[in-house]
Amino acid sequence: MDIRVGIVSAVDTGTVKARVVFDDLDSDESEGLLSNWLPVCQHGSFGNFGYWLPDVGAQAVCIFHTKAHEDGFIVGTIYSTADLPPESGTGVWYQQFADGTVIGYTPVGGIAIVTPLSVHIQGAAVTIDGDTLINGNLVVTDDLTASGIDMVTHVHGGVQSGGSNTTGPL
Repeated sequence: MDIRVGIVSAVDTGTVKARVVFDDLDSDESEGLLSNWLPVCQHGSFGNFGYWLPDVGAQAVCIFHTKAHEDGFIVGTIYSTADLPPESGTGVWYQQFADGTVIGYTPVGGIAIVTPLSVHIQGAAVTIDGDTLINGNLVVTDDLTASGIDMVTHVHGGVQSGGSNTTGPL
């Protein structure tokens, strides 16, 4: 087996493969040695699935079965002194996307999702345990219950026509 580090030159989103250029001194090519299409290792590919492709221009670590560099795969990408991680620390998990979206976890700060896009959460039921702050409008498309009072079907007592106020919900 041979381990090589090169620069990703192309990706194929359908086959989850990429090509890597290696700066070989013994290559006849002035641009370096170009790999075949190499599979990119994933966090899951059977039953539990993950999907990730390196960016073109990223440093990739590749493992080849032979010295011929024809049959291998991309293990992942690595940082360089020019490209340092935007977040680091013990227990930190961080993912930043090109559009500015960040999903992160720190043992001190908890979980953060920051994005210029919409966030969609769907489930049979969603439970939030804890104080909740909403900075912005809240739109409810069905019914709403607050402190046991149904906001759609509740009634008020002491209703009089004109400019009178009602009592609280019954």
